[in-house]
Order: sequence, then C-alpha cells, then structure tokens
Amino acid sequence: MKFSYFKFLAVASALTFAWSCTDESTTSSEAMPVQQERDYSNIQVRVDSYAFQEGDKLYLIASDNFIAYDSLGRALGAFDVNTNALLDLAGNAIVIGLDLSTLPVVPATIVPASSSEAVPLTPSSETVLPPQSSSELVAISSEALSSSVPPSSSSKAKSSSSIMSSSSKAKSSSSVKSSSSKAKSSSSIKETTEIKYIQGGKQGWGWASRYWDCCKPSCAWDANAGKKGPALTCDADTKEPLAVSSIQSVCDGGYAMTCTSQAPWAVNDTLAYGFAAVPAFDGNNCGKCFALKFNGEGNNGGDQSGVRGKTLIVIASNIGGDVGGGQFDVMIPGGGVGMFNGCSKMGWGNMGQQYGGLLADCGTENDINSRKSCLTQKCNSTFSNDTEAKNGCLFLANWMGGANNPKLEYKEVECPAALEAKYYY
Repeated sequence: MKFSYFKFLAVASALTFAWSCTDESTTSSEAMPVQQERDYSNIQVRVDSYAFQEGDKLYLIASDNFIAYDSLGRALGAFDVNTNALLDLAGNAIVIGLDLSTLPVVPATIVPASSSEAVPLTPSSETVLPPQSSSELVAISSEALSSSVPPSSSSKAKSSSSIMSSSSKAKSSSSVKSSSSKAKSSSSIKETTEIKYIQGGKQGWGWASRYWDCCKPSCAWDANAGKKGPALTCDADTKEPLAVSSIQSVCDGGYAMTCTSQAPWAVNDTLAYGFAAVPAFDGNNCGKCFALKFNGEGNNGGDQSGVRGKTLIVIASNIGGDVGGGQFDVMIPGGGVGMFNGCSKMGWGNMGQQYGGLLADCGTENDINSRKSCLTQKCNSTFSNDTEAKNGCLFLANWMGGANNPKLEYKEVECPAALEAKYYY
C-alpha cells in the first residue's frame, strides 16, 4: 500500500527527547510519560505531526491519516482514533489511551506538489489502520474521525538541495521529496481501455528491450522528477513503500529499491500497463507515458507474433545512458540485471543472463511455444517465493507471448490513473 500523505527527510543528526519516568504500565493515558517539546527542526514533514517516544523508538503520527512513521519515513503502524491506541503494523497495541493533545507537534515543512503552503493540521475524511491479520493498512469509515484533534499552525516549506543520479543503472545521491496532497490507492482506481494521445507529443518507431536490476530508478530523485513528483521506491528489506526520496539506492549500499508492484500487468488481452527506462539524451521524460504498439517483428529478427497488435502503455520511471533512440527498456522481473544488480536481498533464484535475463537463457529461436514454456518454468522457479515478481515475469511469457526485443510504434499519451497510482507517492 502507498503511504501517500506523509514524507520525511532522513537526517544524520540524532533526535533527543525527554519525558518524565514512571514505573506504571503505559496502557493508559494517565500512566504515559510526558512528551516534552524539543527541537524538531531537523525533521521535515508534509503535515503537522505528533511526536511520541516509546523507549528508544520515535513515532511520528501524521495528522491527516494518522499513520505512524519513524524519522526515516518507514511506516511503523497507525493511531486508532476510536480507541486512542497506537498500533503496530500487525495491529497490536503499543499504547492504549494515548492523548494526542498532550504530545508535541512537529510543524509541517514540506511543500505539497499542488500548494505553496504546508497542509494545516486538520483531520481527513478517512483514516488508515493496520488489520489484525495482515501487515497491510486498510481504510476505515469516516465515522472513526468523529473525535477532533488539536490544531497547530502550518509553516512555510524549507528549501533543500538535491543531487541528480545519472542513468537508469546509475549510482544515486540524496534529495528531498515533495509529495502530492491527495492519497492514491492503486487498488481503488479503475483501469480504462481508453487511450488519450497527446497532440504534438513525441512519437516514432523503435523497439522494446527489458531489464530488472532492483536499483532505485533515476526518476525517484527530486532533481529528475516530473511535474507531479518523483517515482515511488520501496524498502529492500521489507518491500514496503518508502515515504522519502532521500534514501540511498540498494545498488549504492542503501535500501531503496524498485517496487515489485511496478512490474507490468495486463488490462486485457490487447492492452497492458508497465514501467520503462528511456534514453538519457532525450531530455527529462520522467513521469511521461507512451503507448507502445507492437507489429509482431523483432529488432533482432525472429517471430514475435505473440505480441502483434497489442499495446503496452509505459510510464518513464528511469533513464539510461545505454538506452538508444526509440528504445524502451521495459521493467520486467527476470528481464536481466544489466549494468548493476541490486537484487541480492530479494531471495530470488537464478536471474538468467546479465543482458536478456531468463528469456535469453531460453534461446531466441522461432519456436514460440517452446520459448514460452521454457520462460514460464524459469519464472516459476526463480520467483517461487515472490508472487508479485513471478507474475511480472510471467507477463513476458503470457501477455507478450515470449516476445524478444519486439519492434513497435510509440506515441506519447496521457498517463492512465491506474498507472500513475503505482508510480507516485
């Protein structure tokens, strides 16, 4: 699930908090330690947020959706406004009877993409809570917000410097993220078969290669972001979405990686959505979408009839110095790691050849059925522990018919909402 509202800037300096000590249980508001205000200037948040310290762990509770994060933007749980309980990601109570009005407030400092002002402290129409049986947060009804929370004034956003990463497989540096002011849930957005071409947009002929290196994509940095903000990344250890863009790439020793939710998927038999790297020399295309219509021919020859007449709409989430004109390097798990490989933490099996991946191991002969059968077997084996990645790999075998570097005609289009929902925070 995307944690759309709340963004943090990871900081190197330690945060210090003080409170009065007690030997009583922390299961009621009377027994809770007093949370004294300290200097929160090193923390940047999009909305005013309540700071609660429990032991050595800091919980920052967003005022608009009540999700609790740490100072690095990782989701820790949520605050239940019905029971005044702070819950962890498994739905277990950390503290019961927590009174938000007694907590210090970290003022909003990050500018939303749609506004020049930080969002004021006001409850939203719905909140999000972790269920008892799953680590994924689910929405609850607006009745849960019948109790009000104390307001606090918002502040102007602080400016921050950012450093650009150079390619689709390039090393990354830190930057500060701005966020959208409205949450987007990919599961609640309907897919559409309507394709809206942009008049005067980019178009031409080219071909589609494939890759999946797990590295944080170039478009995930503010310096490269499109008009609506940087691309979403995920935690390499937990696969959960990250709430900041400043985390170092897993390919540079950090833990920010490409989200497996960004693997391609079929809308129907002739239309699909996906993500791709585009040429670095062709300007900043981050966040732009292109409809790729395949003609059944291969850039290296061979029968690619399994994908003939089909259209794949991709959103540009990466740029590559090794991606040529008219080329779209589609992100497909098992498509080849390319120049860098950040997938070591994923527990996946053999990823196939460095360039070409699992399909390259199956050969490029014209026997389409043999090629598809071989790839299906390899996808099921390599990603046996990861359903999301396995389905993305099988997309190449099933929807694309095992196509190997198919030729295409591309046209710039308006981005489908369902695709943007997996791209942006």
